[in-house]
Amino acid sequence: MDDIARYIYEQLQLSHQPKIRDYKDRHLSEIKVASTKDMKILGDWIYNDSTIYLTRKKDIYNNFLQYHNFC
Repeated sequence: MDDIARYIYEQLQLSHQPKIRDYKDRHLSEIKVASTKDMKILGDWIYNDSTIYLTRKKDIYNNFLQYHNFC
């Protein structure tokens, strides 16, 4: 996960390096993005021009964009 966090930080030029949270009792990690601007950059990178995605996740992202007036 550290490699992924470093990659998106460097390649997408995020303002803060994402933090990694590892859950000790499960084989699960998550990347935490610090700012709404960085979240928009990451979300655009994931969803723009993509054809395969979970519709409910993209709907959540679109709601995020509307809530923060990015649309």
